[in-house]
Amino acid sequence: MSRAAPMSPEERRRTIIEAARPLLVANGGRFTTKQVAEAAGIAEGTIFRVFPTKQALYDAVIADVLDPTPTVEAFRTMPEHHSLEERITAVLTLLYSDMDTIEEVFMAVHAMPSDDLSPRKPPMKNCDGAPTRSDDLRGAMAEAIAPWRDELSVSLEEAAAWLRSVAMATSHPFLKRGADFPPELAARLITHGLTKGSTRP
Repeated sequence: MSRAAPMSPEERRRTIIEAARPLLVANGGRFTTKQVAEAAGIAEGTIFRVFPTKQALYDAVIADVLDPTPTVEAFRTMPEHHSLEERITAVLTLLYSDMDTIEEVFMAVHAMPSDDLSPRKPPMKNCDGAPTRSDDLRGAMAEAIAPWRDELSVSLEEAAAWLRSVAMATSHPFLKRGADFPPELAARLITHGLTKGSTRP
């Protein structure tokens, strides 16, 4: 039987992070590198050849959770939609999913802290002037709704920023106060307003 080809350094790093993410959700900061090694099917010592400490692994998992690339790519590869309302529904669906993933991780870390970790909040702005996570998401959203720019009463950039603000408000458990805002309802209200006369069939 031939032996499996060894993983590249990047593949090994990716495997460890993907194994650690669900353990972080399940155990918060109390996850162990032994659990990660078992989930990844590697020796525990292999983790420390990639990440020198548990803190370094934790920081890498958080950075992966906050990486906007998958969501940005999803915005840019959306299927065809026939109306602005349909497109906004799809945009909000992706935003809700993105926010749910982040909330799940940080709630677990907050609920189950560990003395051997120092949770760090990501910076709101990049000191080097590079685009932030929010910048990347707003840019991709602006591209996604660009085919309907002539229907908008504001610029694409303003519309994208407003959509993200609405998504945050309607998905945050302390802000929505038990109200249910599925993306279809939120998209209809955004597109057509609150009054009956402005609602389309």
